[in-house]
Amino acid sequence: MPARLLDSPFGQLLVVEDDGAITRLTWGGKADGDQTGLLREAGGQLRAYGEKQLTRFDLPLRVAGSEFQRAVCDAMLEIPFGETRTYGQIASA
Repeated sequence: MPARLLDSPFGQLLVVEDDGAITRLTWGGKADGDQTGLLREAGGQLRAYGEKQLTRFDLPLRVAGSEFQRAVCDAMLEIPFGETRTYGQIASA
């Protein structure tokens, strides 16, 4: 799977692509594979987000996990830029 290691305002991030979608974002790691257009776009969007020039990502994402885990991720994606939610608020949603 293609992966790209990026320096960001949040630390060094590893972005992994699988079959045309971002499937993982972690702190640190090792990049391998080709640098795809999607990974380059992810790097640009992360930089713009860190510089407060972007407030919403529009990258294709594919979250692995149970239906419940994917629902939690969907709820987190709906949190507006600059706002926070508690675990309890996400669970209630």
